[in-house]
Amino acid sequence: MNPLAGFKDFILMNNLYLIIIAFIVSGIVIERIYRRIVRTREEVKQRYVNVDDTIESKVEMKEKSVVTLEKIETGIKDLKKEITTKIEKLTSEIEGKKEEVVNKVENIIDTKVQDKLNKIDDRINKALQTKKNSTASIKKKKILKPQKKKKL
Repeated sequence: MNPLAGFKDFILMNNLYLIIIAFIVSGIVIERIYRRIVRTREEVKQRYVNVDDTIESKVEMKEKSVVTLEKIETGIKDLKKEITTKIEKLTSEIEGKKEEVVNKVENIIDTKVQDKLNKIDDRINKALQTKKNSTASIKKKKILKPQKKKKL
């Protein structure tokens, strides 16, 4: 065989099998190294994705908490307004009831006082009547009795 190409003792045709095997082995080694690099990149990306997810979830939690605080503040303000209106309504109702109660108490007191005054009036009238009757009877007795003339 004539050497097609080669350097000194290295003839291409004689060592073609060795060259093909070397290419295959080097291809397998390169492919394994490439797969390992791809796997480590995926793991690193997954780590960064997990870190990004946790950062985003923390950021979302903070944003949600700010939104809920605003909702709570508006809810508290609305509740405060509602409570003040209810209190004002109740105080006005209480004042109205207070006036009614005062009027009823005054009416009751007036009727009781009037009853007592009527009883006192009746007693005074009875006393006056008995006095009139007694004075009238005394006058009748004086009239009926002959009076003695006094001597001078």
